[in-house]
Amino acid sequence: MNLTEDEWRQALVDAVGAEPVVDDPSAKTASEIADMLKCCQGAARKYVKQAIEDGKMSRVRVMRLKSDGRPTPVWAYKFTDEWLASR
Repeated sequence: MNLTEDEWRQALVDAVGAEPVVDDPSAKTASEIADMLKCCQGAARKYVKQAIEDGKMSRVRVMRLKSDGRPTPVWAYKFTDEWLASR
């Protein structure tokens, strides 16, 4: 069976629990959120965790450059469309 790229990606997610990497410039890492809030990463993660539980944010995998210039997938967070629409 030949799979399209989207079908292959979804099969991989289903098989190993991997999260697909998305190209979403609106998603921010815990470090980036901490910088915006002028707090530590631990506090930023607590805020994000609560926002996810409240349905205001979601977690996605995005590519970021490491200090040596290599791209690597990392967890990032973004506001849900539903919550943004209800504001």
